[in-house]
Amino acid sequence: MVALAGRFAELHPDRERPLLVLGLRSSGGYLAPLLAAALGRLEYQHVVARTTRPGGPLLPEEPRLPDSLRRVGGLVVLLGGPPRTGAAMASVAARFVDAGFAPARIVPAYPALSDDTPQPRLLQRYPAAVLPASRWRINRLLDSDGLADAVTRLLPDGTDLLSLDDLSEPAAPGGRGHRQVEFTAEVAEPGGERRTLRLTARGLPLGLEPPTAPGDLGVVDGILIGGRSGQRILAEGGS
Repeated sequence: MVALAGRFAELHPDRERPLLVLGLRSSGGYLAPLLAAALGRLEYQHVVARTTRPGGPLLPEEPRLPDSLRRVGGLVVLLGGPPRTGAAMASVAARFVDAGFAPARIVPAYPALSDDTPQPRLLQRYPAAVLPASRWRINRLLDSDGLADAVTRLLPDGTDLLSLDDLSEPAAPGGRGHRQVEFTAEVAEPGGERRTLRLTARGLPLGLEPPTAPGDLGVVDGILIGGRSGQRILAEGGS
């Protein structure tokens, strides 16, 4: 959410303009407070976070909030995961238009699955804040430098990381899950013995207890590093 907040700030630098960060449940429900906090750290002065469900009342507990925001010239930031068609986000946006908001004051905000993903047709009338895949923080955590740092922090005292090799491209199972990579790490134990570990690193869902399995090294910055599923953690030639 820090990177997405930065992208929003590039497009809307006015820190005094009121913002309603409206998360579309379910994923937007837990992301909205995170984006609002990240915008606050960028010195946006008037930010509130709420959630809504497409097809339901916009804000049933605060029905006057949209009109109050409209009268002071605020923006609605619609937050969700990478959209396929944009239908859910567009349906909520249309209700704000019906409430008197100009389309230019409704900002869909979401991460894109690639750098060249086009904006869904249903959202093209709105000035979206889209985070390209190359700017996702997880891609930095899953590159060779990020993984070397994470593995070093997780290894037992006295065990050193010698090299990190055979790093695969980040990929999400089924195209929409949490990104993961496979790699090997050569380590030296306190007695000088060398081992080659076959590992997987993958992003974890926010707010959930990380699963554990034999061979898992641990979690760093929301990335679980452990043995590959169905394989011995020691690579061929390891000891």
